[in-house]
This record gives sequence, C-alpha cells and structure tokens, in this order.
Amino acid sequence: MKTLRNILVLLCVLCIAFSSVFPAFAAKAEDPVLTSRKDFAWGLNMHSNFYSVYGTEKLEEQVHLAAEMGCKILRNNFDINDISHVDTFVKLCNAYGIQIMLEYGGNIKSSGSETQRQEDYTIFKMIANRYNGKNGHGKIDYIQMENELDVYFAQQVASYGGYFGNGDSISNYPQDDLKRVCNNLKNASAAIRDADSDVRIVINAGWMHYGMFQYFQNEGLDYDILGWDWYTDMSSNFLGQGKTAFGIYDTLDSMFHKPIIICETNTWNNGPVDEDDPAAWDGLVKICEDAYSKPNVIGCIFYQMCDQLNFEKEGSYEREAHFGFIYADKFGNMTGKKAAYDRFQYICGGMLQPMITLESLEESEKENPADNPTDKKEDDSSKKEHEKRPVTPTPHDDTPFDGSAFGDTDLNSGADDPDISDVGEGDVMDPINNNPVAQDPVRTIHKGNVTEEFVWTFENTLTVIVAVVALAILSVFALVFANMRKKIKAISQP
Repeated sequence: MKTLRNILVLLCVLCIAFSSVFPAFAAKAEDPVLTSRKDFAWGLNMHSNFYSVYGTEKLEEQVHLAAEMGCKILRNNFDINDISHVDTFVKLCNAYGIQIMLEYGGNIKSSGSETQRQEDYTIFKMIANRYNGKNGHGKIDYIQMENELDVYFAQQVASYGGYFGNGDSISNYPQDDLKRVCNNLKNASAAIRDADSDVRIVINAGWMHYGMFQYFQNEGLDYDILGWDWYTDMSSNFLGQGKTAFGIYDTLDSMFHKPIIICETNTWNNGPVDEDDPAAWDGLVKICEDAYSKPNVIGCIFYQMCDQLNFEKEGSYEREAHFGFIYADKFGNMTGKKAAYDRFQYICGGMLQPMITLESLEESEKENPADNPTDKKEDDSSKKEHEKRPVTPTPHDDTPFDGSAFGDTDLNSGADDPDISDVGEGDVMDPINNNPVAQDPVRTIHKGNVTEEFVWTFENTLTVIVAVVALAILSVFALVFANMRKKIKAISQP
C-alpha cells in the first residue's frame, strides 16, 4: 500500500501545480454560458483604417478572432475616405455570418445648412444602398447615426455655463441644439429609409441620458434601435456588483418600446489592473448576465477588440487605451490574447474554427458566381415590415452617389468633418470622438501571431484533468488487482 500512497501524493502535487499554472480556468469554471437566446448577439467594437491596429491588412485575423470568441455582431466606423476597407470588413463578416453595425456621423452635429444636409442625405443613402445585399458589396444589419450625442449635448451645456444633471429630462438639454440635431437626424433617417434596404437605424447614448430620446419621440424621429453604452463604473458606483443601476433597461423599455443593443461596455478603472487575471472582469460578467436576462436587450458589444496604446501619453495611464480584449503595442501590432478574451469566449459560446481568407472567398466566388457569400438573401417579411414604417418626408431628390452633390468638395479631403481644418499636420480625425489623433510613426504589418497560436481553453483543461483522474483510477485498480493476485498466489502455495 506504500506504492499506492505515493501515487496519490503525486497526483495531489500535480493538481496543485496545474491550478497554479492555469488560474484562469478555475475562475472561469463558474461563469455562465449565455448562448440559449437565439435573438441575442454578443459582439466587439472595431475601428476604421485610420487606427493602425485596425489596418486593412489585419482584418482577416481580427474578424476570425471575433468569430472564435463567439461574436455574432461587430460594430465599426464607416469612413467615406476608405470605402475599400469597409467593403473588406463587410465581406469577411458576411462570410462568417456575423451581423454588422456601421456608425457614421457626417454633419449631424453641424449647423444643418442645406449643403450639409444634402451631403448627409447622399452619403447615408449610399451606405444603405451599397450594403443592401443585392449588388456584390455585401449586407449590413444596422446603421448608427452619429455616436454618443448625449456627450455632445453635455459639452454644449457646459460651454454655456449650464448644468446638465443626469440628462434624464428634456429640460437638461440646450433646446436650440436639440432641435437642430433632431432635424439633421430626420434628414439622415429619411435617406436610409429611401434606400433600397431593410437596414435598421440605431441612435445611442449612455448613463441616464434618455432625455434627448424623449424629445426625439415627441418630434416623431424615425429609428429602430436604442443603442446604450454602459460601463462598470456606472453600476459599481451605486450597487458595487456591476448590476444595472436604476433598472435602466426597464426604464427605456417602458418609455420608448424599442429593442436595445448595448453598443459599448467594459470595465472602467481609475488605475492599472492585472489584465492576466480573469477576476479583473468580474463586474463586466455581471453586467452581461443582467443584460442577457432582459428580453428587450438583443445584443451586447464589448468595447473593444484591441488595445490602442497610441492614445496613452507617456508616463500616464489612460484606461480607454487598455480596453482591448487583445494586447497591442503602441505601433498597432497585436501581441496576444488577454484573460478577458478567454473568459468571454467561454461565456459567449466561442470555439475554434478555420480562418476565412479573402483569397478563399475570391476563389469561391469564381467557382460559384451565383452564390456570393457577401450578399445575403433578403427576408421578404422584413421588407414588408419595413415598407409599413413611417417615412419622414424629404425635400431631396434621388441623387446618385457620384460626388456631384458635394459641388467642388473633394471626398478625400476630410470634407465630412466641418472642423477638419483645425487638425494639425500628421494628425487624422478620430471618427468616434471627432478629435485629432496622432498617428503611429510605424505601421508594422503583423502576420498572425495571435490567431495562429494554439488556443488553450477551459475545455482543454477539463479534458486534461479528466484524463489524469482516469489514469489515476486505472493505476489504483491495477495496483489493487496486482496486490490481490499476490495474496491469492501466497494462499494457494502449500
């Protein structure tokens, strides 16, 4: 029995060592698997080619990473100056069966001149037509008109010396700005509705800033989806557990009766965290569980796929620069997966799958030209439902997208931003926050050291543990059987 005791001691030592080497899996084992709802999509935010970490040459790898994590929706900027990047993004997402939300701001926050309104009308209609799944450019599911208008209104109030409060009342907002923006949104919405598309329209905000939606509702603004941004600091400040403060989803449902997609969420800390520790995302897991339990919430999009360390000033810590589920250096090179990726891959039901390349898609299209994976078949029922929607009248005609609607404006000069002249040399505009962003001095092409590495998951760990335990049981039985044979042999001998 001394041998048996030694084997058991060895197994205990192996188990302790295994747990210390792979702490993530022990923490992840208690996480829920949130995949039973067929109407719910998990997703990630990405960005345009303006951001070096999201360069076009990285799209194959990044969309594959998203698919393996279990993402069913990706949110991205529409960049009028680099449509080929958007085309590639849409093509890859369609091939994986991933839904797409494109965000475009145009002149929504501008003065609303007739020239600006015509420009917006033309571009919003072009986006909806180009990606309607009927003409070879693929299919998108959502268009978001501008981003976080509530932040813009809060900044306007501050500039006037006013007090924004919680933003939960129309009276919190600057009325002239609210009216102007609403009219610009109506123009953009009408353009999308006039297109040959069943794409759904999204407007987003965050925190308790639903006062502007009350105004939009009173003015009859036509849109489909409430986009909401909710970070852990918004919850933990009040409840400490990452649960939704004030029952925001129930409030939005009772007031506006529209589906909700969480357009942005992540952990928000005031200082650095150990991003190799799965526990750093406990609050985010609780937000996910809470949102998933609400029938009116149909999606949750994490912000974001990759770190953007070029936003971080030397010697300082900028939390938003570290929001990625994938590590990246300041030059935009992806360097590995964080514990968050593995943890939410389990929660979102992700699994390993082959990478789809642009080359393979092109070969498939040549072999089967009638079966283009970038064009989805239109759902007739959705189209009929869309035709019933009220359409805001527009004074603009059906101008083809050939640039003529812009007069002498050069589409490649950044004309979609009225303040582009303020950008310094060497800067580009951040299409989400509308601020100049200093570009990286080097754009190194990164080839697959994230995707092509072996992905160790909780299932792999569980398999190894089961194998070790099974081997131990077999060893014990073998020892017991051998011991019994010795005793029987000893008894049988005279």
